[in-house]
Amino acid sequence: MLDVEEESRTVVGFREKAKEDGGWVNGGFMVCRPELFGYLSPEDRCIPERVPMETLAGEGKLGIYKHNGFWQCMDTQRDRGRLEQLWSSGSAPRRLWSET
Repeated sequence: MLDVEEESRTVVGFREKAKEDGGWVNGGFMVCRPELFGYLSPEDRCIPERVPMETLAGEGKLGIYKHNGFWQCMDTQRDRGRLEQLWSSGSAPRRLWSET
């Protein structure tokens, strides 16, 4: 979960969200400066969404872009089926070209 200072879009708190939380999710894109690697541990168990991101948020070094439009992940066969159904029905929100 993100605690965000809305005006500056700065993350002031970060904690990995529980699946049932229902809050905003990271859509899979991060843009990072090379300094990020100084926050990562060489341990195999270093989870970037834990201590590194929590530390960066605490230091005011994380920012966000909130996308309020359509978004659907494609991580599973079920997700793929949903997207294919949207496409074939002609109701895909991001359908930008015609098939003529």
